[in-house]
Amino acid sequence: MNVTKQIYYTLFTPSLPKDTQYRFGFIFHTEKIYALQTFNQLIRFCRAFEELTGKRALCVVMTPENPLIRKNMEVDNVTEDEFFQRLMKLNQYADIGYHGHFWKSNQKSFLDTQNQITPQTSFFEFKSQVAEQFEREVVWLRERGFSITSYAGGWWFVNPLILDLLQKMKIQYDFTFSLQIWVKNNWAQAAMQRAQIHFGEVFKSTKETVTHVQTLMGCPNSNYPQDFVRILNKYTSANFNTLGMITTHDYNIETERDLARAIELIRYLRHFSQVSFFSLADLALEPVEKQILIY
Repeated sequence: MNVTKQIYYTLFTPSLPKDTQYRFGFIFHTEKIYALQTFNQLIRFCRAFEELTGKRALCVVMTPENPLIRKNMEVDNVTEDEFFQRLMKLNQYADIGYHGHFWKSNQKSFLDTQNQITPQTSFFEFKSQVAEQFEREVVWLRERGFSITSYAGGWWFVNPLILDLLQKMKIQYDFTFSLQIWVKNNWAQAAMQRAQIHFGEVFKSTKETVTHVQTLMGCPNSNYPQDFVRILNKYTSANFNTLGMITTHDYNIETERDLARAIELIRYLRHFSQVSFFSLADLALEPVEKQILIY
């Protein structure tokens, strides 16, 4: 236990600005459906989240059409049908979207950073293979009955190519943009700055067919949910209607300790009168005034 932090929060209780309303969704970058322990913990959190808030978490998933997932399914002896059945069960407690991770070569290590297609990659060189995988994965999900209307990019991968794909595949909501310092996407952050997008402000792109909801905060792996509010206050802006996502990975709640910490964060936030939660379906009623320029 961090004694210094315990003393600090005993003396100073973080609070949120009284004149700002905070509405949070919760999104998992869901990458280990094939791992039974991780999957079971994910189910437990999503059930708890719905019980505590009356809302549904969003799980954007990687599919068996992703070469890394296919490889790990083979290692864990998980069939495609077993993967599908787990997704069906997950969909009872959470909404399902698409999470895109892309690589330059399936013949090289997926852990090799030089093989990963990230916001720093010259993506035009790999435009065709990104587009082909993106479409295959969305089709895989839709052919199995999942209504895929949302996307979040792995490694915060979003750019004009991805925005064109979102429009082509009729995906309505994107959760990749963020003003957090740990999100490394110069193109996305510059596009937001040009349009004067504030922290927690929803905006449009791609001929106004795609709505972008920012990732506001990660889910802190901490014994102190107060950390969340303390850090959030650093980003409070002139936007008095702050809406966005709390994000983490499914594998970040694999242990009992980390699952308990994530659930405790939701309990803690519920105590603030300025805080409420939302599901994916609630975004259809959200007014949007600003739009970024793609090019």
